[in-house]
Amino acid sequence: MKKEVPAFVRRVNNKCKHKGFSVNELARRSGISPIQLRRYMSGEREPGAAALSKLADALEVSTDWLLGRKGYPK
Repeated sequence: MKKEVPAFVRRVNNKCKHKGFSVNELARRSGISPIQLRRYMSGEREPGAAALSKLADALEVSTDWLLGRKGYPK
């Protein structure tokens, strides 16, 4: 049985594609290490509030949107 991809991972991936960011570029812009970011994206770890905030700022979205609580940002 295939594991469902969390909304957070789907949304970060989609937004990175939309902005043309690689994992390394998102890591640089957010101030999160590439290794830690890959752990978040693989589902190995869940980001805390500070990391979510940094990612949301780097992607220009809200933390609620990243967590799947709101629709696509304007």
